[in-house]
Amino acid sequence: MLHVGQKKHKTMEIIKERIVKELEKKGMIISSVEKTDNNVYTLTGIYNEKRGSVRVRVIELDPEKFYYDDIIIPGLWEQIYIDIVFMDDNNFIFFRTIDVDYVFWDYLADYTSIIHVNLYKSGYKDPNYEV
Repeated sequence: MLHVGQKKHKTMEIIKERIVKELEKKGMIISSVEKTDNNVYTLTGIYNEKRGSVRVRVIELDPEKFYYDDIIIPGLWEQIYIDIVFMDDNNFIFFRTIDVDYVFWDYLADYTSIIHVNLYKSGYKDPNYEV
């Protein structure tokens, strides 16, 4: 029987494997993956013959909510993360922050920007769909 620490480590390994698999499908050759923060992975690899690092943020979805409610993403994440990965037990969605249309943007009273994303309205219905 696995204890809490072992379960968490196994879950992190599964997430890492899924991220690497999806990026390799996109043509990136991954040389290393490191968990650098809570639900943040830094991947080093080669893409379009250039070596570089990509920071990916993982957000676990509640399937009951994401079909109907907007997901609020801090605008600062657009500058920090190249991809945001939304996932539940069966689905794995890459959201490219560099492709965010400013229609999704909103500003709070203190001029903090936020992005509203509704994955269902964006056309997401199938596993491994890229928004």
